[in-house]
Amino acid sequence: MAKKRRNSQRSSSDPSSSDGSAVGREEEEVRQALSKKPRTLSKLAKKLVKKGLWEDKKAAKAFVTSLIEQGSVKRDVEGKLSVAAVASTTTITAVKGTLPQHKYIMAPMVGASELPFRLLCRKYGAQLCYTPMISSARFCVDEEREYRAEQFQTNEEDRPLVAHFSANNPDEMAKSAKLVESRCDAIDLNLGCPQRVAYVGHYGSYLLGDEDRELVLSIVKKTSEAVSIPVFVKIRLLDTLGDTIKLVTQLKEAGAALVAIHARYRASFERTGAGARDGAAMLDQVKEIKKLFPDFPIISNGNIIDWGDCAKNLEF
Repeated sequence: MAKKRRNSQRSSSDPSSSDGSAVGREEEEVRQALSKKPRTLSKLAKKLVKKGLWEDKKAAKAFVTSLIEQGSVKRDVEGKLSVAAVASTTTITAVKGTLPQHKYIMAPMVGASELPFRLLCRKYGAQLCYTPMISSARFCVDEEREYRAEQFQTNEEDRPLVAHFSANNPDEMAKSAKLVESRCDAIDLNLGCPQRVAYVGHYGSYLLGDEDRELVLSIVKKTSEAVSIPVFVKIRLLDTLGDTIKLVTQLKEAGAALVAIHARYRASFERTGAGARDGAAMLDQVKEIKKLFPDFPIISNGNIIDWGDCAKNLEF
């Protein structure tokens, strides 16, 4: 009986008649079904009805058709449906430029998020991809361009793209950002790297202490002023929720257009206590932070192992 009640609430052929959270869950189911293989509208509708998401195929078809019109689902010449690899830009206006679509994001990963893997992820629905972390200190002085050619590889299919840099010098970060500005859609400052090499080089999460706050804000400000595209910042949680909220506020005021929060505490060289790298990400803290910034993009990062985890994060 519970299943019938749930179906009856979603039997309207107008998808907008459902509450926003319901539509969100149903869109995730559509994307998940199409990420496995392309399907015709009729077969997809049949699958959605079988899963209990809609009472009849007519209503399910109407919902999927609305996704096609929005551009999140595409239809080929044979009538097969698939997830749109790149969606249109959002209406959220950044400090500079317009934020690219960022609902489904491929995070920066050293040794993984290079161009071939990014293109593969885009094929299966990733809307926004990051490069691996690039050293701005090396990138900006690479007169032979060997490091640049190796670390920043892209093509016309690899958009929208975020160029992801480590930095501890405002001039180096701004210069590096200018060098790639015309070939990407946003610049990102890494304040989350927990590796010991980041400790030695004094970058990543080891810049999150109060003693480096002025430096960090000057990097964001100078980079934002140097380029015409949005500047993002990736951080980790600080010692208290209040400290993290203060940092996000300061980054926003300095010119950041988006902040991604890896919901584990900033790393320590000893890897003990709160600075250890193990354990689940504390996404509940990200949820609390997002409540305080309703008009500023906060991205939740962590605990993603499979598609179900991604869907849970979107409930934030």
